[in-house]
Amino acid sequence: DMVLLDLNNEASINACAEHVARLCGKIDVLILNAAMAYKHTDSTPWVQKTRNTVATNFFGNLAICKAFHPLINDGGHLITVASMSGHLSVLPDNELRREFASADQSLSIERLSQLMAQFVHDVEECRSTAQAPGPDWPHLQRGWANH
Repeated sequence: DMVLLDLNNEASINACAEHVARLCGKIDVLILNAAMAYKHTDSTPWVQKTRNTVATNFFGNLAICKAFHPLINDGGHLITVASMSGHLSVLPDNELRREFASADQSLSIERLSQLMAQFVHDVEECRSTAQAPGPDWPHLQRGWANH
């Protein structure tokens, strides 16, 4: 059975979760391997690339986790697949890197969401149409990665 799912559409996510619940009831495993990326040669402005990528790859997947979590059986597993682009070594700021690395101990979903929204906000402050950030962009000055 095929169901369309748009990571950027809450109604689509909820409809998919409801369909799976009707079809399967509970599930043992959910594997998230959904994401998007721009090619390096893409001429889309960096601000738009950042906004779209974070909306899809972070907030879209978070919405899927929230919608499907009630469907996962006790003892079941939620598995996420990530790229090397998300490796903490891309963050030049030690404090930011430490905060993200604390995910196993103390980083809450709420705080992680705030950090991701702050990253987008810091990139948007530049208001440039360039397809890649310059060294003086606000987000770089605040310790965020440039890719």
